[in-house]
Amino acid sequence: MKKNHLLFLCFVAALFLLAACQSAEQKNDKTVSTTEDKPGEKALMQELPNSANGITFTTEKEKYTTEDKEIIVNIQNENETHFTYEQQFSIEKNISGTWYELPFKEGMDIFEETVYSVKSKSSTAQIVSLDRLKDKPLPGKYRIVKTFNNPEDYYLEEEKSEKRPINSPTLAAPFEVVSKEKTITVEKRVGNEDKHGYFREITDVKQISKAINVLEKANWENAEVNMAYPPHYKFRFEHMEKETELDSVVYALWISPKKDKIELVMQGKGKYIQLNKSKSAELFEIITGEKLSDLK
Repeated sequence: MKKNHLLFLCFVAALFLLAACQSAEQKNDKTVSTTEDKPGEKALMQELPNSANGITFTTEKEKYTTEDKEIIVNIQNENETHFTYEQQFSIEKNISGTWYELPFKEGMDIFEETVYSVKSKSSTAQIVSLDRLKDKPLPGKYRIVKTFNNPEDYYLEEEKSEKRPINSPTLAAPFEVVSKEKTITVEKRVGNEDKHGYFREITDVKQISKAINVLEKANWENAEVNMAYPPHYKFRFEHMEKETELDSVVYALWISPKKDKIELVMQGKGKYIQLNKSKSAELFEIITGEKLSDLK
């Protein structure tokens, strides 16, 4: 009897242990999902140009701040005929190389069914309100997506089939959202290709000052270098109080094969440096938030 009782207790203990393990796995899964930072549904069309069929679609500025409420888009028509478009648009964000459609506030995804026209060999503009979005855009890479129609082709195609006219291009106007404060914007390589996605933003004044100190005191070489693979990270300084050589420069960062040093290139400036171990560890932690010594 005692033996059966002991077996029963062991069985119950095993069940509790299994439940605890499953709970831990679920927590880990939740942690992973929150760090993905996917703002909405994956966009159906990942590769979209900003120009096709004689129509060019661009934003008035390349960069906007987190405080901006609207974006002006420009539409240029180089065709011999006019094109039409509607008020409707979507805004998508790039997360680690993949585009995701941002959700609108409730009721704000309904647009007026007004048809606008851009005449032949002319241009026009449209105001895109960011207040329609459910959440305020955080720093990162974005694009506005719209479809344009050639009325003549539209009616020809409508008579033949119910498919969307082939001369109705869907275009994307890319732009970037940055913080209004002094920041370092960091991008991380996606896979093994020369493709980088938004990783993090550094706004801590002390950390930024430390990074500036390391870079300004470094003995940069005037050299054009060809690395064997794309940089692991890219970063740049924005909204600096005074203009320095750091402004408007993209820094490409490579981790050495032994993972004890980092190499830097000022893109477009022809400057290169490999920092010593201590400076490498210091700057790497500032830029990535991780310790160089923890890499495997």
